[in-house]
Amino acid sequence: MDYREYKIMMAEKDPAYKFMSDAELLKKYEEYKSNTEKNKLDSSDSKIQYPYAKLSKNVNSNEVVITNIDIPFGSMVKFIIKWSLASIPAIVILTIIYVVILTIIAGL
Repeated sequence: MDYREYKIMMAEKDPAYKFMSDAELLKKYEEYKSNTEKNKLDSSDSKIQYPYAKLSKNVNSNEVVITNIDIPFGSMVKFIIKWSLASIPAIVILTIIYVVILTIIAGL
């Protein structure tokens, strides 16, 4: 990717890049170019090459932290009632399994 393509790509991603001076943008382009070359060298030993191999090594994409859940009270009550009603068939099935197991054990 040459400098002109990089400039267009970054302007589409973030409008703030349109207002950067050419010197600043050229510096960022050089950093981008050196990072992509390093990524190619780092991932060259792997069988599958990912464009963001360096990023995937530094970031654990499977980790999620939930800090707050904001649910109105009425919606929470509806959810709890539905959850309770949905658990009734599970309790019945578990009771049947429990009775069958106890019957087998008592028969021995």
